[in-house]
Amino acid sequence: RMVVYRYRRDILDSHEQIYDLVRDLIIGVVQDAVSFHIRHEVTTELQRQKTFETLSIMTNCPVAEFERVTGTTKSSDELTTNLINYLLEQYSLYRGQEQHEVVREAEKWLLLETIDNTWKQHMFNLDHLKEGIGLRSWGQKNPLIEYKREAFDMFQDMMRQVKADIVHHIFHLNLEHFNQRSLEERRQQELDEVSLSAAASGQDQQVEQRRVEDKVGRNEPCSCGSGKKYKKCCGA
Repeated sequence: RMVVYRYRRDILDSHEQIYDLVRDLIIGVVQDAVSFHIRHEVTTELQRQKTFETLSIMTNCPVAEFERVTGTTKSSDELTTNLINYLLEQYSLYRGQEQHEVVREAEKWLLLETIDNTWKQHMFNLDHLKEGIGLRSWGQKNPLIEYKREAFDMFQDMMRQVKADIVHHIFHLNLEHFNQRSLEERRQQELDEVSLSAAASGQDQQVEQRRVEDKVGRNEPCSCGSGKKYKKCCGA
């Protein structure tokens, strides 16, 4: 939650914060694409092509341009550097358009909407994880530890998705179809839904907690399988 809110604060604070944030996301996306397709220092032609195709779909830049800017280099590090420099240059050119004020406002609401949508989906995914996490105790696993591990993996997946979605939207943004008011209304509606979902989830947790306390005495072994007394484990 703190990471997501920090992103939102950076976006709302200033346009320069947005510029730096998107640059960092572009760098991260290129690094992810290269590390996914290329596992060694020396690259093969097939690995290079797969990397170029992935980035082309994401950024709408032709594969031929990636081939041109990377040349004949076989080094994965040099390949990564050349791709990053090229995409950062394309982003700077896009940002320097005559409609720079429209571009900045479009970027701002696009980033907020992408982050809010992904965060809302992440909250729903966590709710589903909570519903079934108790079954882990049947496999002699601690549900709390399993929940923390799986929730962290889900968070990392969410952040990778945020990076990919934002970069994709930035490079595919059509300013002619940008309607700031409609985006703001949709974003506010989604935020309201997130708040309602969080409130409902909190109420469900309180009800479930009372049900558990009714069934399990505070000095009895905790039902999660930790071996501790309930009052010192899930009932703490």
